[in-house]
Amino acid sequence: MNPTIAQLQHQIQELESQLADRQAQIDRLTVSEAKFRAIAEHASDTICMINPSGWVTYASPNVEEAIGYSAAEVEGHAFGALIHPEDLPHCRQVLQQVAETGQPCAGLEYRVLHRQGHYIWHRASLSAYQNAAGELMLIAIGRDITDRQLAEAELRESKTQLNRILDNTAALIANYRVYGDRRFIPDYFSSGSLPLWGFTPEAVLENPQLYQSRIEPEDFQRFLAEEYDYIFNEQPYTTEYRYHHPDGNLRWIQFSLKSYRDEQEDCWRCTTLSIDITDRKRAEAALAKSEAKFRTMVEDARELIVKVTTEGILSYISPNVVHLLGYTPAEMEGQHLELLVHPDDLAGCVKLVQSVAAGHLQDVGFESRMRHKNGSYRWYTSNLSRSKDEDGNPMLLSVARDITERKLAEDALRTSEARLNRILDRTLACIADYRVYRDRQFIAEYFSSGSYQLWG
Repeated sequence: MNPTIAQLQHQIQELESQLADRQAQIDRLTVSEAKFRAIAEHASDTICMINPSGWVTYASPNVEEAIGYSAAEVEGHAFGALIHPEDLPHCRQVLQQVAETGQPCAGLEYRVLHRQGHYIWHRASLSAYQNAAGELMLIAIGRDITDRQLAEAELRESKTQLNRILDNTAALIANYRVYGDRRFIPDYFSSGSLPLWGFTPEAVLENPQLYQSRIEPEDFQRFLAEEYDYIFNEQPYTTEYRYHHPDGNLRWIQFSLKSYRDEQEDCWRCTTLSIDITDRKRAEAALAKSEAKFRTMVEDARELIVKVTTEGILSYISPNVVHLLGYTPAEMEGQHLELLVHPDDLAGCVKLVQSVAAGHLQDVGFESRMRHKNGSYRWYTSNLSRSKDEDGNPMLLSVARDITERKLAEDALRTSEARLNRILDRTLACIADYRVYRDRQFIAEYFSSGSYQLWG
């Protein structure tokens, strides 16, 4: 039975509707394909499609910018042709796993050969899908991570160097987290914990009481009372404590700390540095003992020790100046020589200071009068030599001894001799001194003025 005209018209309308729908679908697909092609061609990441046999069926145009090969040179070739031989087995394994399971894989890292002959690092995400023909395909979206890999390699090298330094230094570096309730958790100890505390980093990380229990209790309590204020205020803190080492020795440890606030963790992160200062403390104790001994010698000595700058300023005077001249050191230090030296002797003293300071004279001895606080003057014999102060600046050192009694005795002797000579000059007698030897030889040493009147 032939279809009627009406039936044919209806069928034609249906075909026309289907064709219109098909065209609309094609138009939508064309727009979508153009959109996604634009995304693929202008994305910063490279996009490749790989069939189950491992051949590249599509490569985004930016692959040329990434590895120097054009998309046309990549398409139609095995994906492994440009993969570093050491990375290829793992890449094949991952591709096979994604193809078999359909589960995507993110974070595949491998090296790709650049056209210029060097390798660059890529990180890719892989996923499986079916194309329009129902064929299983793999899509790989890759990104150049060479800079990151180089940075990580440099970081690893830096950490290796740091660990070598820490392993070979006589110091312990540690990291802690400190919370507001004064709870602290150690995160890291360098290998210096073994020589410093006698325990490995692993041991003290697991049980901090191993070393804490060996700190002198008095020092540990002081340490706990002080450190938290510095930590919470993010101020540097340094202290010293005594440590009873497992080898039986008492050691001195210097401990330094710096902290900063970690808002995300709600804590303060601390980095500490501990060093063994036992030898230094012993040297300080020996030096203090020696200093005390020599200070006692200086304070009890009869000699006055004075340090003078090249400008004639008294920079130091020994404490026994109180007993010798009545001044305290504080009253004298910082004053000019003119405060101490008799005006008649001052010019000569200043000249000697200048000559010794200039190196024209070495050790010089001289006598001068020094003023006592009560206003009297005392005679001193001094030696002056060139030296340096604690900062290496040139200065002069003088050691002076009180010779007032000797000077008075000499004056008395001269007065007595003068009086005797006056008496002898006025008497009608001759007084003489001789030396007579056993062979009856005699030598005259002195004749008074009476010889003239007596003998002519």
